[in-house]
Amino acid sequence: MSQEKEMVDEYTGLTTEQANQKIEAHGLNAVEEEKRNPVKEFLKRFWGPIPWMLEFAALLEVIVGITRGQPVKFIEAAIIMALLIFNSIMSFMHEGKAQQALELLKQRLAVKARVLRDGKWTMLEAKYLVPDDIVHLRMGDFVPADIKLLDSQVQLDQSALTGESLPIEAEKGSVAYSGSIVKRGEATGIVTATGKDSYFGKTAELVRIAKTKSNLSKLIFRIVKYMMYMDFIILAFFLVYALSRGFSPADTIVFILVILIAAIPIALPATYTLSTALGAVELSKKGVLTTKLSAIEESAAMTVLCSDKTGTLTENKVILEDITPVGEHTKEELLKYSIMASDEKSQDALDDAIFKVTNPMNLKPEGERVSFTPFDPAIKRTESLYKVSGGEVKIFKGQPRTIWNLTQQGGSGGAYKYEDVERELAQKGERVLATAYKKGEKYEFLGFLGFMDPEREDSKPLVHELRNLGVRTIMLTGDTAVTARTIANRLDIGERVCERDELLEMSKDKEKEKRLADYDVFGGIFPEDKYYIVKALQDSNYIVGMTGDGVNDSPALKAAEVGIAVSASTDVAKAAASIVLTDPGLSDIVSAIKTSREIFQRMATWVLNKIAKTIEISFFTVFGIVLMNYYYHTPANKSFIITPVLVILLLFTNDFVTMSISTDNVKHSLKPNEWKLKNMITGSVAMGVFQLIFSFGALVFYKMQGHYDIHQIATIVFLIMVFTGQGVLYLVRTGSHFYKSAPSKYMLIATIADLIVVSLLAWFGVKFEGHPLIARIPFMEIIRLYVFGAIYLFFVDIAKVWIFRKYNVRP
Repeated sequence: MSQEKEMVDEYTGLTTEQANQKIEAHGLNAVEEEKRNPVKEFLKRFWGPIPWMLEFAALLEVIVGITRGQPVKFIEAAIIMALLIFNSIMSFMHEGKAQQALELLKQRLAVKARVLRDGKWTMLEAKYLVPDDIVHLRMGDFVPADIKLLDSQVQLDQSALTGESLPIEAEKGSVAYSGSIVKRGEATGIVTATGKDSYFGKTAELVRIAKTKSNLSKLIFRIVKYMMYMDFIILAFFLVYALSRGFSPADTIVFILVILIAAIPIALPATYTLSTALGAVELSKKGVLTTKLSAIEESAAMTVLCSDKTGTLTENKVILEDITPVGEHTKEELLKYSIMASDEKSQDALDDAIFKVTNPMNLKPEGERVSFTPFDPAIKRTESLYKVSGGEVKIFKGQPRTIWNLTQQGGSGGAYKYEDVERELAQKGERVLATAYKKGEKYEFLGFLGFMDPEREDSKPLVHELRNLGVRTIMLTGDTAVTARTIANRLDIGERVCERDELLEMSKDKEKEKRLADYDVFGGIFPEDKYYIVKALQDSNYIVGMTGDGVNDSPALKAAEVGIAVSASTDVAKAAASIVLTDPGLSDIVSAIKTSREIFQRMATWVLNKIAKTIEISFFTVFGIVLMNYYYHTPANKSFIITPVLVILLLFTNDFVTMSISTDNVKHSLKPNEWKLKNMITGSVAMGVFQLIFSFGALVFYKMQGHYDIHQIATIVFLIMVFTGQGVLYLVRTGSHFYKSAPSKYMLIATIADLIVVSLLAWFGVKFEGHPLIARIPFMEIIRLYVFGAIYLFFVDIAKVWIFRKYNVRP
């Protein structure tokens, strides 16, 4: 009679009606999917402080265009909105994979199960399982829910859930968790938890609620905040001045628009996206795939790397590390009897490790096997009976204490102390088994076998290289504290181990929680513990990276600023991560860090240049009017020293040409990068002041000549701002003298093309409906402006080196 038939006699299972009632109460055995409306997700890109400012700027252009009857304003508004739409499309395309981990978890649960319903065994979709269902498990089955075993025992592979590389033996009364795989045996059990309440489902729920903190968005808001503070002061001054001088409301709005556009870092998101996209292409050639571009930027600031042990720092395979015979016995003898107590067909991980050693030795069992009993958790050993010359021999292999106590029945020398040898092997991080045999009435203890999951060859060099880059490695594992400490010591990670009980105590007290970063290793932990550790480190202002390969790692992978899935990861882990390694091991993480820090240096260049340029535009346009009295208010001519059209053109010629920074030649830093905006603002203000000195000097010079009208002055001011913007860009890109660091050829080509285009526009002039958008000026005047500007910036570079070093401006 089959085991399933016996279970029918003992249990009747649920009826269909009872199951339907439980589905109503508990829901389906599936992870609830978070619905995402792609249209709504895209429209979110137009809602927020920066989009509001851009939209308001465009609205002001439209209003002025309508009130003053100037069609050119509509073109300017369209340009602003085009820039916003372009950036929204870029971010939407690269951030669309945020919920893939959840979908893969749901698909993982969509399996079949053998269920006892209405007194009959039937195959049912696992999503219809409910608590109290009777389920039968066989070898190779994916455990579809949390199931308490009612009889027999099975061997379970829980590596994807707990990180343990060795399978476990689950006997009657044990719980087979959802997500495990039955490696050997079969058993019947009762469902205790389904869906999001199951062990596997809780992991999915953690993935669903995990959110990644964005340090880039914080940076953008801080930059905008400082710029807007400065502009509000300037605009307040101008409003008072304008009201006292009787300026028209339309002209005042136009001027405010100019300052507002100048202050907003319109190109920062697009520059960041381009820089990281190029970095992603570069990394893909090195075996690093990025699924979330923000992870590249975050890698530059990463201070802690939390690494799973199994399959990440170790090889996730069992090897026979130590063969330790006792007394007069030899290694060959110990191995011979060990394979006699093993079964190659069982695919047991420990047995396989033994056969991998003995097969090349051509070591064969002695005699003919009569019977074999697989590992039984109740007696903690395997047994086999062989017929040999002279009689029969019974071989035992299992837990050392059990095997030793068994041999004492036959009096084989009880004075031997096995504990010392076992402890020595265990302290090396090994799982220890012992082997013995019985001939007649005599038992003989043969010795010990030490198994381990070996560390990868590249793991220790990686830990050292990360340390040299200022990144600390913390190991997270489900292994015991002894094993965890042993592996951590071998890899030079450290020996300060925190066990789960201590971790739980720290989680109850915020003050104690601050000590969490003092540990090098966390042993015996669960999936939710990894997630908690990542969040706690983030709350302590660490930028956290997390590596892993299994389902149990996915919540922490998604929550970390830098989630890294190794090459052998499950699909769930890869979808939750923001970086996926395609080559074995972790060495490619170093490439990701170095590349991200190079990108950081490029972004720092952009920020320094942008702040300096904003200072120049804001102060120059305001005080160019107030101090130089360049406000013409006649029916024939109403203009500032630079028009909104030229400001928009300036955004293209400077802001978007400086997107070539994404290709610049830079060196990565040896420490994690952070945005020290106060230091950067100090350097940028100094550079902005130098720009203002040159700009006002040039303006006074051309005004004193007296033969340029207001439109030509506007063109000259435009050229000044374009040239100084490009010149200062080459000064701030390095903390040393600019001529000691060669830019990329693309950056150099972009600058030359920029200056040629604006020079030709100024030389030939541009008109729209009879209105001079860019007034013509003599070609030699353009050349003279550039020559004097280049000489001036050469001397500014000398002052820059001193300022940048004194105030540590470059990150």
